[in-house]
Amino acid sequence: MDDVDIGTNMGISVHWLQTGLLKEVSSEGFQSSANVYDIEPLVIRGKGRDVTCPVDGNHGSSYIHALLASGKEEEIQAVGTPLYMLSYSWNYTIQDIVETLTDFCRTNNLNPKSTYIWICCLCNNQHRVKQMQAQGKTVPFDAFQTLFYTNVTGIKNILAMMTPWKRPIYLTRMWCIFELYCAHTHPDCNLTIVIPLQEREDLKENLSGKGEDVDDVIKTLFEALASTRVQNARASLESDREAILQLIIQQSGPRGYDILNDRVNLLLREWVLGAITSLVEERNDSHQPEEAARVFHSVAYALSKVGHYKAALEMHEKALRIREDILGIDHLDTATSYRCIGSILYGQQGNLDDALLNYTRALSAFESSLGPEHPSSASLHSDIGFVLESQQHFDEALREHRLALAGFKTTHGENHSTVADCHNNVAVVLCMQGNHGAALDEFQKALAIREILLEPHHPDVVNARASISICEKYKVG
Repeated sequence: MDDVDIGTNMGISVHWLQTGLLKEVSSEGFQSSANVYDIEPLVIRGKGRDVTCPVDGNHGSSYIHALLASGKEEEIQAVGTPLYMLSYSWNYTIQDIVETLTDFCRTNNLNPKSTYIWICCLCNNQHRVKQMQAQGKTVPFDAFQTLFYTNVTGIKNILAMMTPWKRPIYLTRMWCIFELYCAHTHPDCNLTIVIPLQEREDLKENLSGKGEDVDDVIKTLFEALASTRVQNARASLESDREAILQLIIQQSGPRGYDILNDRVNLLLREWVLGAITSLVEERNDSHQPEEAARVFHSVAYALSKVGHYKAALEMHEKALRIREDILGIDHLDTATSYRCIGSILYGQQGNLDDALLNYTRALSAFESSLGPEHPSSASLHSDIGFVLESQQHFDEALREHRLALAGFKTTHGENHSTVADCHNNVAVVLCMQGNHGAALDEFQKALAIREILLEPHHPDVVNARASISICEKYKVG
């Protein structure tokens, strides 16, 4: 790549971005909300317009080399060996880029003056790129690919910048996805995902919402940050896009796209889970413990709905510890936490003993506050019955399912779908005990209710009839 200034060994300090670059942006009449494309002609190329490039000896240098050639101590000190490489989109605003790197230094106790970042728009010679374009040429894909790998292997610490969090531009750009994938799969590379401070605060506030709001936030996060399809990404040059797609197939085989998408999405899901946990814990206010517990519970519930049960369990346990401490074990909010924990332990982890313990604690609180025949109490009897079934404690399971049946009959009446479910649950346990005659009676009661409520060919009606048919065979046998 002889005709393009690579600048591999040099980066720009975060301090200069905060001070010098933003000042130059303002001096040229731009707002900090301008993106890289906006400022590139006047600020970036403008800086090196009258400087001889030390790489090729031609007129026009990179921004970095212009700083070194200025003779000004503060500008010379703004250039140094890069500790990090920024992977980003030129569509990002200058303000977002600077604030993201500033916040990264703050949260990692790094000195902005001595933290140097390799940023392509400032470290590559944009004059050479534009000159080639003016000649009807483009910088070859192989040249940019070599440039990237040189920086990955040389710098090894990559900051992948995602913004906005609801619809990251990064994941729509072919080069960004390719950089993310290469950095993630390179054995010596450390990859960190970063977001602008304002986006971080906005996400934190959204995660502190209530009920369905939090569900929507979590769903949006996973849809936006963990549903990448490299085939749909775009590049400034279609030739680059086609070359990257071809390279993926060459390196990974016919399933190359799927392999890349799976790896990138796994990486992003892990980051999303970590970010959610970190942001929610930051939101934890010791002066408002009930509010903190509510946020933990809401996020846990939302995580369960998208299938991240381990993270959900950890959040539920945080909420439970707070609620036990300030509300007591008999409070309904505490009972709700017990039940949610029991549900994950039973349904997703198969931890029957601990699930039973949490369900029993929840039932005690619900019965104490709401009465034994309240739907919440009756539902917990069913939950406990299922756990006991799994433990093959059939007599105890039968008792719990009959208590659930009695409770729901009292609150819902005889002909309710939940009552039909309870009859079915009782019948299943009776079958397990070998009491097929009694089981058949319960299956028939369940069918009678479903026939009143549903159409003849509804799946629940069909299944109820099938259960009766099977039970009759066992009874005869």
